[in-house]
Amino acid sequence: MSLALKDTYFRKLKKGKLKRLPFLGYQLLLSVVIIVFTLTIVLLMGIGEYILGGDLAHAQEVLRDWFTIPFIFVFSTFMLAVCFSFANITAKRIRDIGLPPWTTLAIFLLVEILAAIIINQQTSSAVHGLIILFLLLTPSRQFNH
Repeated sequence: MSLALKDTYFRKLKKGKLKRLPFLGYQLLLSVVIIVFTLTIVLLMGIGEYILGGDLAHAQEVLRDWFTIPFIFVFSTFMLAVCFSFANITAKRIRDIGLPPWTTLAIFLLVEILAAIIINQQTSSAVHGLIILFLLLTPSRQFNH
């Protein structure tokens, strides 16, 4: 991973900023990584079932053996890195807009979680979409005084 990507996704927690287009690009790149990771796991599971001759019960038993502590550790580490990366680039975009980054991010997450709990998951997804639109459409330094 290049130094610029490491800086954007994992470093500069207190000083980094992202303008609108780079924010969109980094969001899309991270989404593609998640999709490729998920498709790879699904493809490997399908190949495993095919190799085992289509015996679903035997394939499930083999998968149970695979999904042990090392796999869970790798998967959890990957998901934590992805979640942290999404949070960090979102905080950088919020800082560029001129709002307090981590506080605003916590409020956004709280609103999404409350929407999911109180109303339903579709409303939470709509709230998430509105937040992303807000971040993409708000000009840099909009809320600086």
